[in-house]
Order: sequence, then structure tokens, then C-alpha cells
Amino acid sequence: MMSCSLLRPFTLLVPMVLAVSCGGGSSGSGSHGALPEPGAVASMGATHEPTILVKAGEKIQDAVDRAVEGDVIGIEPGIYHETVLVETSNITLVGMVQDGRRPVLDGTRIERGEAGKIELRPDAVQARSCDNIVVEGLRMVHYQGNGVVVNDCNGVVLRDLVADKVGLYGLYPIGCRNILIEGCVVSRCSDAGIYVGQSDGAVVRNNECFANVAGLEIENSSHAVVVNNSCHHNTAGILVFVLPNLQVKKGEDTVVRGNRVWANNLPNWGAKGSVVGQVPHGSGVIIIAADRTHVIGNEIWDNDSFGIATMSLGDMNLPGELDVEPHSDGSRIENNLYAGNGTRPHERLGVQKIPVGLDLIWNGQGQGNCWLEPSAKSFPPELPRCK
Repeated sequence: MMSCSLLRPFTLLVPMVLAVSCGGGSSGSGSHGALPEPGAVASMGATHEPTILVKAGEKIQDAVDRAVEGDVIGIEPGIYHETVLVETSNITLVGMVQDGRRPVLDGTRIERGEAGKIELRPDAVQARSCDNIVVEGLRMVHYQGNGVVVNDCNGVVLRDLVADKVGLYGLYPIGCRNILIEGCVVSRCSDAGIYVGQSDGAVVRNNECFANVAGLEIENSSHAVVVNNSCHHNTAGILVFVLPNLQVKKGEDTVVRGNRVWANNLPNWGAKGSVVGQVPHGSGVIIIAADRTHVIGNEIWDNDSFGIATMSLGDMNLPGELDVEPHSDGSRIENNLYAGNGTRPHERLGVQKIPVGLDLIWNGQGQGNCWLEPSAKSFPPELPRCK
């Protein structure tokens, strides 16, 4: 887990930012200022006395299959070539980290034919239609789908996980409620390192995301708090999106607070034709069609295209008709620290005649958006001021 002072480029910080980044205090006005606490979710799996022990050479899935509600499955260090499926509520999977070694889920599968073809399993861990699930202490590598994917669960804790080159998404709760993702490191995912989709109530804190297309994404979700994360050397740092043609048609009341977002200049290697594949490299934070997003007290620097962009779905090349309201409304962007953004913008911005060196971009659409960033360079030069 990262310290409060990790990799800060500024020698003088506003006291408010320090309080926010370390998880204490509050600032800002209106309902945006309050940080919802994860509550009981944070204590799930906090006591890890294993009731079932998996040793190196054994199968994690065998332990999951015989587990009952309330079991804690302890996994000793070793390499496990499998996909683990959890469909029982109140289960904890905890990697037992010993002398810096942790259990590794490795998706590599070698076909024993003449060619010895190497294939990758789909996901490392799948959990579906179950409640109060904890996954902690694992390292995951070499999958083609995702690291941890959790579908339709209430009460999800993903803690102290390392996911590297696991496919599209590193940590992927979708259609869930009451989520806590903390202390994880996610890298080299071809969509988003950490993705919260079509969910309600999430706290994403103290994580590091790098070398992904998008570091961290909140999509068609409400009441999410993204706090004290480091998102760097991705194509884009943090995305807050509402996209069409999904079951959930809105995304509201996300707080992006006290994060460090820097040097997100990796060329976009996302799938052609995908939404994330259109994101310009050099993007710090992007808000598209989400409502009442509050971006406050973050440090945003050295992103080649811009620091924060507030946009609409019309700015993207999406096929078909939109079934969601396309504009970002009620965004509040204030008291962030900026340095060195927009110095080498993506060619798409040049075509739109957007000037160089921008911290803030707004397409001029949407209602009730406001900024309180007196020292930031913006396009347009005058932005509605927060009261």
C-alpha cells in the first residue's frame, strides 16, 4: 500500500489536499464534498484464520468446491495454473504472503501436441451471483480475459492484489453493489486496469495502475469514490464515462479525490473500434456523459494532451443511436494541482484547433458544470466558476 507522500512532484501542498489524500477530513461545498465510507465492507475478510488450506501443487478450485459460507481459504505461495470460479456467498480467498512470496495464478496452458502450442486461460478468478466475497493477496499473470471478474454480487472486497498482463481488465466488478478495491497494483491491461461497471457504491483507494490503456475507469456507475490512487504511464489516467447500449443508463455522483495522475502518454493499444481504443494518449482525467462528478484535490502533471477534459458522447465516434443522455452535467472541478500538461497534444486535438499547454478542456455542452481552478490554463479560456 502506498504512502501518502509517494512520488509527489510538488514541494508545497495545500493542507486540504494532504487531508484528502491521506483519507481524513473533507472539503468542498455541497453534497460532493462528503466521502462515503465502505462501512462493513472494509472489515470483510479482515481476520484471516484459514478454515481450508491450499498447498502448492494442489488445486484452489477443489478447496472452493468444498467450501461453505463463512470459510476462509488460505492459499500458500506457489504457482497455480487454473481459473477459479466462486459461486458461494461469504467466501474469502486469501493469498498467504510469506517472506515476500505470494501465490501466483498463471493462465498459461500448454497443449501437448507436436507443436506444443501455448494458450491462455480466460480469467484468473470469477465470482458470480454471490454476496460478501473477498479476494486478497494473489498475483495474477498471463490470462487472456481478465484478472478478477465479479458479476452481480453485493459486498465485494478486492485487496492487495497484483495483476499483470491479464487481458482486458485487471480488476472487474460489474453489476455489483458495495465494492471496496484497495492496495492493488495493476498493469498491462488492454482496456482498463481497474474497472467498475454498472455498479452502485464503490470505494477505490490506495491502488497503483500503470502501463494500461486506461488506468482506472468508472463506467455507468453511481456513488463511486476514487481516492489516493496513483495512475501513471497509461494512455489515460482516470475515466468517468456513461456509455450507450448497456443495461444501466446512468452514472452519477462520482468523487475523484486526492489522486496522483501523471505521464499518461502511452500510445493507445486498445482494440480498434472499441470506445477505449478512441481515447487519445496523453489524457489525465476524462469525464464523458456522467453527472455530478466531483474532481477535487488531485495532482495532475505531465500528461501530453490535457489534464482534465469534460466531454459528451457526441465527441466520440459511436455507431447507432444513443439511448443515454449524452452530456456531462453538474461536474465540479476544483483545487487540483497542475504542471506540464498539454505540451504535446494528440493530433486529434490539433485538428480541432485546441491550443497547446492545456490543463482543462470543456466542449461547452452540458448544464451546471463549474470550475474553481484560477491558475490552470483552459479551453475555452473562461469557464463557469463554482460558487
